[in-house]
Amino acid sequence: MKIEMPARHAGFTLVELIIVIVLLAIIAVVVSIRWQSAGEHTVPSQADLLAGNIRHIQALANAQGRSLRLNIYADRYCATVPPDTDCAKAIVDPATSRRFAVFLADAVTLTGTSTDLDSLGRPNDAGVLLSSFRLFKLKADSTTWTATLSPVSGFVEVTTP
Repeated sequence: MKIEMPARHAGFTLVELIIVIVLLAIIAVVVSIRWQSAGEHTVPSQADLLAGNIRHIQALANAQGRSLRLNIYADRYCATVPPDTDCAKAIVDPATSRRFAVFLADAVTLTGTSTDLDSLGRPNDAGVLLSSFRLFKLKADSTTWTATLSPVSGFVEVTTP
């Protein structure tokens, strides 16, 4: 005599399907929130990058024994030899062998005044050392971070909102 086993049905139970759908919904919400406010999350990192690049331009000016200009535009910044202001004529960074031009990401905008850095890395305007701070503001959505360039010393500091 042959014993028949009950047939097994392959598939998911209703509870398993509901759990998967809920998990997918939670992941979708988290991703969409991060994506919509991507600019807010990148402003601090781009402000730190700007400050680091200002320090790097100061070091390059010192190492090369010449003045360099930090050119500020709404969507980018670059380093040129004064009086050039065109990022297409940006200096070649010896560390990367590429033109020293940085484009801002995730709809971050930049405001500030282009600044010359003398061969000692000190900020100046038309050959005269600055007597006041230079502020470079990076903004996305409602978040604004500031990179501050100190007069005479050229110290760069990033401040939070």
